[in-house]
Amino acid sequence: MQEAVNSQNWEFGVKEWYKRRSEWLLDHDKITNEYSLEEVVIPKDVYLGVYKMLVHQEQKLKRPVKLSTIVAVLKTGWIEEGFWPATSK
Repeated sequence: MQEAVNSQNWEFGVKEWYKRRSEWLLDHDKITNEYSLEEVVIPKDVYLGVYKMLVHQEQKLKRPVKLSTIVAVLKTGWIEEGFWPATSK
């Protein structure tokens, strides 16, 4: 009996995942095309300010930014606050 319930939950989960993925891909293509000509560049000297704006002030970015840039912003803030080990020089 328990195996049948687990199987049904699994099947529902997989169907839901595919549904959400297809919706995300449709929206993602629209967003990508809308901002493809306007890539946002955040200078490294303002990473800490952007980190504080996003994390402490809970503000949102006005335009999409590359994930690699946001990771660099977060890492800068985490180093500053002691949550990430500073790189040795």
